[in-house]
Amino acid sequence: MSVYEVFLDQWQQCCTGRYKTLLVIPESLAALPDDMAPERLAETVQAELLDFKKRYSGRLDQFFTWQSIRNEIYDEAAARPILVRELELLYAKWEQAERLAFLKNLLQSEPVHPVLIIIICQEDLSPLKAIASNSRGIIWVPPC
Repeated sequence: MSVYEVFLDQWQQCCTGRYKTLLVIPESLAALPDDMAPERLAETVQAELLDFKKRYSGRLDQFFTWQSIRNEIYDEAAARPILVRELELLYAKWEQAERLAFLKNLLQSEPVHPVLIIIICQEDLSPLKAIASNSRGIIWVPPC
């Protein structure tokens, strides 16, 4: 199966599961195949693309708590499926414990509509992966 086909399988599992969050952690966006570009994925899965770099343009020098960003994601997912990208500029400002709390909170949330998050992160995610798969969303690291 291609990386794209594996993604589609992961997405289907996400959509039908209790915890409708799919966390995609590529090595880099450039490492993803062309059919995995965020714009294309949003179109494929019929999700609204939320680009936090554009959304917070002009305010990226400010500090935003992980709770406020999480709430924004929840609010958007209440109306429709969403694909979140370019979180790194905000995410990098948080302490490591806050970054893991943010990801854990999203993975254990029950949004109305599915949430796809593409994020480049270097944290050790073993504490999140240790949570039983039936008690959290999906963490997927695409092969590069």
